[in-house]
Amino acid sequence: MEQSLLVLVADTRIEEPVLDWLLDYREDILFTSDLVDCHGVEHAALSVREQVSGRQPRLMVQLRVPLEEARRICSGLRAAFPKAGIHYWIVPVIEQGRLDAADEPPPGT
Repeated sequence: MEQSLLVLVADTRIEEPVLDWLLDYREDILFTSDLVDCHGVEHAALSVREQVSGRQPRLMVQLRVPLEEARRICSGLRAAFPKAGIHYWIVPVIEQGRLDAADEPPPGT
């Protein structure tokens, strides 16, 4: 099963509804969320304060899920938040694991 990393970037005003939606989507889903600064936003979309600082606060969520699951999550979010302008990207996970003391070193080291 091909694993992917789904990254979501959303307006901070919908932080709680988006996180609640993800938690309701599947109880066992593991994801991280953080508030980040978004750069390169169209100038007209920025408040005066954001124009001065050159950045806009955003919620970023990262989920490691199978590729088809990532697509289903995007479809569900699109239906639940149709006008929210949530940005996303999906990239393949090339390697994963835990860095415990008993782990073998990564190949090539």
